Amino acid sequence: MLAQIISLLPQLTPKELRQLQSIIDAELDKLIDIDRSLYDAIFEVTGEYPLPVQRFSSSSNGAIWRKNFPVFDTFRKKLIGSHQLRKNELMALDRLLVQILVEDLKSLGKPLTLKHICEHLSKIGSAFDGAFPEYMKSGHGHIILSQLMNRNP
Repeated sequence: MLAQIISLLPQLTPKELRQLQSIIDAELDKLIDIDRSLYDAIFEVTGEYPLPVQRFSSSSNGAIWRKNFPVFDTFRKKLIGSHQLRKNELMALDRLLVQILVEDLKSLGKPLTLKHICEHLSKIGSAFDGAFPEYMKSGHGHIILSQLMNRNP
């Protein structure tokens, strides 16, 4: 079946190819895993009742999450650096980062909703810098991580 689809591609117009690309992208987005540590941290920090992950993933908030999560994940990886975190340590870090996002949303006067948090995931760098000015820029983000994990920096 895939071979048949591929064989038909040269016959499609540029408009049809773009439509097909949109459909394929939407299907691929549905398959992206939701980071459970962050997902659980959001509901823990906000006190909202968690949605089943499958239901969330296929919702409009899930689409917003998938769009903004890569920025959040890149920032988190930069903060973690070469540290190896246990599951409970990653959850603690995610709770801290979500709390920073929540405080940033409050300072902006935005309501604390799941949609706003999903939208704000991509703003973690500026929110973190607001909470801990210059730590990341000066290469000292690991100090916060070490304190959170009760380790020596």
